[in-house]
Amino acid sequence: MSAMLPSLRRFDGSRVLVRWRPGDLLAGASDLAAYSLAKSLGFQFWIKQDFHGKVFSLPDRGVLVGSANMTMAGMGLSASSNSEVCTLVPPRHSNLELVDSLFQGALLMNDELFQEFSEALALMPKAGIEAIEWPDELMRKLNPIGSTDKFLASEFLNELPIIDDSGNVRVTSVQDRCLLGLMSESNDIKTVVKGFTSLKAYRWLIATLQSHGDEMYFGALTQELHNSLLEDPRVYRSEVKQLLGVLLEWCSLLPGLQVSVSRPNHSQRVRYLDI
Repeated sequence: MSAMLPSLRRFDGSRVLVRWRPGDLLAGASDLAAYSLAKSLGFQFWIKQDFHGKVFSLPDRGVLVGSANMTMAGMGLSASSNSEVCTLVPPRHSNLELVDSLFQGALLMNDELFQEFSEALALMPKAGIEAIEWPDELMRKLNPIGSTDKFLASEFLNELPIIDDSGNVRVTSVQDRCLLGLMSESNDIKTVVKGFTSLKAYRWLIATLQSHGDEMYFGALTQELHNSLLEDPRVYRSEVKQLLGVLLEWCSLLPGLQVSVSRPNHSQRVRYLDI
């Protein structure tokens, strides 16, 4: 039977980037088998917990971006396909650089790591999957502190959370919930803190503070953030201030973070706490 199957084309040197949060795998939105398939085709397999894009770099053709997943239905290859919207942008240096930036801070999968992920997933309950995270040891590998790579403004939170007296946190923005990995609008504070500390924006803040003596003021942080954004044309400084302001407000509202925000004079002072 196997002799009758056509040989699959290999894509040596190509890469695939997935999110692979536990909830994705337990709900069937992702599959552990993807790693073995990618490996057999010559793809490198990368994981990044805050990735939520549908981006396909097509050699010599351009970069396809939009709402479509790489499935038969998503790509219009099945009898009952989805209605999707995508745009093919030219393979300019800036566009290819943006694709490369998506892999910054990602974890390259190998067989040993795959075994760790498989064993951890097998021990997870099938209920309450929106609150499930990888074990701390795997999370440290997935979300290393110290990267100051460039990123997009869309990787920052838009709105502030609403925290009630019992510690429940409401996140009304759909985009914010996607970034935080939250399945529902209302969550316990521990789940929200885990999602927040996994954000690329939070890791950028920690790394930037550490590289500047563990303390910076709002104006200096704004300049650092402005220089770290990939948008072309560049984001207005007023928008950068708003992005940073929301991030620091989250830091003030959530407990147990490695960031302290105060206002000794007129400007906010932000400090890294080694806890």
